[in-house]
Parts: sequence; C-alpha cells; structure tokens
Amino acid sequence: MNTFAIISYVNAKEAGLKHYFTGKPCKRGHLSQRLVRNSECLECKKHGKRVYGTRNPHTVAIRNLRRDRPHSLIPLSLREMDQLHEIYLHRNVLTGSTGELHHVDHAWPLARGGIHHPLNLQVLIAESNVEKGAEVDLSDPVVLRGLYCSLFGHERAKIK
Repeated sequence: MNTFAIISYVNAKEAGLKHYFTGKPCKRGHLSQRLVRNSECLECKKHGKRVYGTRNPHTVAIRNLRRDRPHSLIPLSLREMDQLHEIYLHRNVLTGSTGELHHVDHAWPLARGGIHHPLNLQVLIAESNVEKGAEVDLSDPVVLRGLYCSLFGHERAKIK
C-alpha cells in the first residue's frame, strides 16, 4: 500500500501540484490521491478507463495506434468506422461463444507498413496471432488484400 503525505486541496493548488491526498476515502471507498483539477480519485479514474476500454475496444485500439504508429492511421468514412466496430464486436462474440480468446489482427502488419482499415483486419485465435507476429503468408488472400490496401489505398482495394 502506498503512503502519501497528507496535503489539502487548497495547499496543493497553491503549490501548483497535480495531486493531493487527504487521508480520507473517496465516495467509493478508495484511499488514494486525488486530482487537483477536479478532485477525482485516481483509483476511480483507473477503474473508469478499464471499463471504457472493455466497452469500446475499437476506440482504444485507434488511440493506441495514434500514439504508437501514426503513419498507419488513415481517414475513415462512417461506414468504415461501423465496419471496424463490427469486427471488434465479432471478436468479442467469438471469444464469448468459444471460450477461447480472439484477437483482431492486421493481415498486413503495421510493422511492415500496413494500415488500420477494415480491409486489413482479420479475427484470429489469440494464440495463432501471437505465434504469427509480423510474419506474412503471401499465399493467403486476406494478407494480399491487406497488402494491396496498404500500398495502393483502401478505395482501390475494395472487393466487390
């Protein structure tokens, strides 16, 4: 358990600190530091992020891509955003129905210049995805579609 020096909100604000600790639990019972800007408990904030991530995996994936691989993000239409959402929901359904963890994988890996687009995504069993890593099988049509989409643009890669 972390121990923090007790400092009031007023003293923390005057000192220009980001956090303060009163020694009293929040309304949910956490004994944690709070943010000066809005008095939010840090444990409550962490819990809220976990819940949001569970309910919105596609949004979290895009946020992480913006941070880690900004080159892989391209503007998506509303229809493509809906397709992305459906792919992540499909992953959740497969995981729930089979009891086996599934991942959303980039057919042409981001590490090799792939883009985050529905045409470059596939749902795989987690174990297979981890084994695959950034390897590609050029005989797989899904991988070739992902490569084409990444090289020549998603508009030209649409399969009718």
